[in-house]
Order: sequence, then C-alpha cells, then structure tokens
Amino acid sequence: MLAKTKEDVALKTITYYTALYKAQKTLDVLNENQKSAKQRVTDFTELEKNGIIPRNDLLKAQLLVSKTQLSIDEANNNINNINYYLTTLLKLDPSVKIQVNEEDFFNLKTSNAPTSDAIALENRKDLEAVRLQGKASEANIKIAKAGYYPAISLLGGYTALDLKDIITVKYAMNFGIGLSYDLSGILKNNVHVKEAESRALEIKNTEAIMTDKIKVEVQKSIEDYDLAINQSVVYDEALQQAAENYRLVKDKFDNGLSDTNDLVEADVEHLNAKIQTALSKATIIQKYYELLSVSGQLSQSFNLSKI
Repeated sequence: MLAKTKEDVALKTITYYTALYKAQKTLDVLNENQKSAKQRVTDFTELEKNGIIPRNDLLKAQLLVSKTQLSIDEANNNINNINYYLTTLLKLDPSVKIQVNEEDFFNLKTSNAPTSDAIALENRKDLEAVRLQGKASEANIKIAKAGYYPAISLLGGYTALDLKDIITVKYAMNFGIGLSYDLSGILKNNVHVKEAESRALEIKNTEAIMTDKIKVEVQKSIEDYDLAINQSVVYDEALQQAAENYRLVKDKFDNGLSDTNDLVEADVEHLNAKIQTALSKATIIQKYYELLSVSGQLSQSFNLSKI
C-alpha cells in the first residue's frame, strides 16, 4: 500500500498546487481590473465636479472599487492559506512563497487520458493488494485442508534374517511406511478450514466491492474531465462575448447612450468571464490528474521516490 499512499500524497499536492494557481490568477485579474476601476473613479470625479454626471454615478464607480478590493483581500487570504498547506505538505519552510509556473498548465499534453476502466482494474495498487490477499487466503485453505490427511512417517528397526542352510544376518535394518490419524486434530482442523474459507470469501467479496467502486470512480472522473474541457470552450466564448459587450457599452456610455449601471454591469461581467476562463484551464489539468489517479497511472507521471 506504500505506492498507493505516495499517489495519494502526489494528488493532494497537485490539488493544492492547482488551487494556488487559481488563487494567484484570480488575484492578477482582480488587480488588473482594479486599475481600470480606480481610473474610472478619477475620471468620474472630474465629470461630477463639472456637473456632467450626477454624484450617484461617481458613488457607483467608487462602490465597484470597494467591492473589487474586498475580492482582492479574499484572494490574498486564499493564497496565504494554500501556500501554507502546500509548504507543510512538501516539508518546506512556511516562509517560502511558492510561485506557480503558468506553462505547467498550458504546455501539458493530456491526449493520453484514459477513456475506460480497463487500465484502472489492471494498475490500481489497492485492488492489487486485495488480489494478493485473495491468493494468500486460497493458499491458507489448502494448508488447513492438509490436516485432514493422515500423517505419513518412515518406520525403521532392527531384525534378524535367517535363511536355513543359506545365510544368517543379524541386526539387519527393517524399513516401512506408517500412517497415523489424529481424530481430535481432524475435528479441530475442520474449524480452521472453515475459518480460512470464510476469510477467503470475505476477501473475494471485498475485491468485488472494490472493483465496482473503482469502475464508478473512473466513470465519474472521465465525465468530470470531459465536462471541464467542454466548460473551458464555453468560457472562452463567453470571454469574447463579454469583452465585446463591454466595448459596445463603453462606446455607448461615452456617447451618452448608456448609463453608469450598464457600464458597471458590463465591466463586472467581463471581469467574471476573465476569471472563469483562466480558472477553467487549471481545472482541466486538475481533472486530468484526478483521472490518472483513479486509473492507477499517477505514479507513471511523476518521480515519487522522494515522497
């Protein structure tokens, strides 16, 4: 089970690493958007002073800056917490600040993702361990049943051979085979056989249950991985739509054809689309490694000897 434990630790590390990337990427997008929001407040302040826009519009722009700042603070808090979890797991100094390399996510080839449970049923270490227990239990049954058979022993002793008028031999060895039964032992052995058979049946049932569990895990993981890919495509499209929508609304606002509510709403939608698009890329990688894990292939993707 040592290999399974190593894979569990590796998957947990990947999960934290992906979460750290998501938090850092969210912070980057929020900081970028905050610059635009603060610039809007500066512009609106001048417009409000000159009586071009009502004060209510300036307050809405300022409110967006405040809300974005709250999200920035939350993102920083998430980064600190995840960084601590990850450094603790990797036995690093908690003061170490882990930076995620974006190329780790966008350059990874996932074309070899499993598409069925066949590989999992062959490679899962926990299932292999149960199968080995099953073989051992079958051997124990054979050993226990051996007690039903009589004990065989080689008998020997001295005898005198006297063939009249031919030859006389004294102290010749006499060999033979003896069979002995221990009736009380046979009765006791019956209990041992039943115990061994019961244990074998228990292990067999455990293997069947684990096999079904693995099939369910693999199927769910395949579905989750496919969903992450499909959602990423939709988020890419949504980002393009949100960017174009914001451009159009901004153009209308600059020409007095749209109000501040429309502008702020379009800006928030664009911000959310940028965040979701960035996170969806990392989700694909996370679901890919989860699929490798339930298929028993994660150890083939990393050097786990130092874990």
